[in-house]
Amino acid sequence: MTEKLKTESGLVELTAGDYVTLPANESGGNRVLNDSERPLRYLAISTMNEPDVTVYPEMDKFGVFIGSPPGGRGERTLEGYYHIDDKTDYWDA
Repeated sequence: MTEKLKTESGLVELTAGDYVTLPANESGGNRVLNDSERPLRYLAISTMNEPDVTVYPEMDKFGVFIGSPPGGRGERTLEGYYHIDDKTDYWDA
């Protein structure tokens, strides 16, 4: 059992001291997986500028965050998750 980073290219095994950089676009989508019995600790640093729009391709959703970023402790003035294919009636008029 190991810790892994899921990237667009597949799973990459992580070991202590590893670091990764991810582009700030849809291709930078990632997920840290820990299927071991031990705790996994990692430091994430973001250059988020407001508003932050995050795409979740596996769920066909995107998130919008204004104020504190995802996982942040500050107050948000707006946040929400939406289906990528959602339609609205008011754009058809």
